[in-house]
Amino acid sequence: MTYWPSHRPLAFAAALVLTTATAALAGAEVAHAGPTVQLETAARSELPNDEMVVQLAVERGGAVAEKLNDEVLDALNLALAKAKTVDGVKARLGSITTHPEYGEKGKRTGWRVRGVMVLEGRDLKATGALAGELSEDLQIAGVSFRLTEAARTREESRLLKEAATAFKERAQETASAFGFGGFEIRKLNINHATESPPPRPMQMEMRAASAAPKSFVPTDGGDATVVLSISGAVELK
Repeated sequence: MTYWPSHRPLAFAAALVLTTATAALAGAEVAHAGPTVQLETAARSELPNDEMVVQLAVERGGAVAEKLNDEVLDALNLALAKAKTVDGVKARLGSITTHPEYGEKGKRTGWRVRGVMVLEGRDLKATGALAGELSEDLQIAGVSFRLTEAARTREESRLLKEAATAFKERAQETASAFGFGGFEIRKLNINHATESPPPRPMQMEMRAASAAPKSFVPTDGGDATVVLSISGAVELK
């Protein structure tokens, strides 16, 4: 026969009571938990694009690739040197590509080399004027406008407060509509995006401005749309 110490039954009973009480408390919390709903709000604004990006290209074709590469590099280096004298405009090498050219029956007839340089500037007038000057020797391959990182960050900070206020108002309206007094935020997701106009077809614009000199480059950057959205789950209480 096995004898248990006299204090064991009491300890077991106490543990059983504690477990039962904990389970009852958890059940009460679940019973009083309200429904969870998914909500989403967004705030948006439009700002003028404050940076201009211009791509200028030079191409050479011929029989000797090495000679063509040197000619393209010389033209780009000359343009880069001119660009570095203009304050407020950044100039950098974009890319250099070399590919063969073929004639009849797939026979290679020579090479074509293309080099690109990029201008970036917050002074739109200075950037456009420089691009026009360089276009006397290089071809304008593309012009685009964008919002700088600093301007976008400032606007997103403002929109965050606006979207957060709208989210809380929506949550309280939802709670009141279903007979609840308030809510508790359970989950949040914050997303942001910036939409700028696509690059412009420069050849069409240059032809449209036939009365303007050859160096005409449009500098109207248009507007960028900044969007900040908040989605999440709230528990109605």
